[in-house]
Amino acid sequence: MVEHLTDYRLVSEVEPELAGLLIKGLRAAGEGELADQVSQLRYHGRCECDSDSCRSFYTAPRTDGAYGPGHRNITLDVGDTHMVVVDVVEADIVFAEFI
Repeated sequence: MVEHLTDYRLVSEVEPELAGLLIKGLRAAGEGELADQVSQLRYHGRCECDSDSCRSFYTAPRTDGAYGPGHRNITLDVGDTHMVVVDVVEADIVFAEFI
């Protein structure tokens, strides 16, 4: 069976608080175009680490290994309790790590 983009719920439905933090942090970092993406990002699942407290998630299919060319990280300070590292490939958010 082929998975379609619409098979995945929106991040804003699954993790509304984290989506809001992501938008706030991206705007504060001058990444308005990425912030505008957040309302349409699809939730592809949570991080596969063993920590029950981890709230990091994928917004694109997981890859085996590195993301490759066009990959960059953006570190965002989103308040007293959160820091976020966003993985971007080309112009698309693919993972958000909440620390």
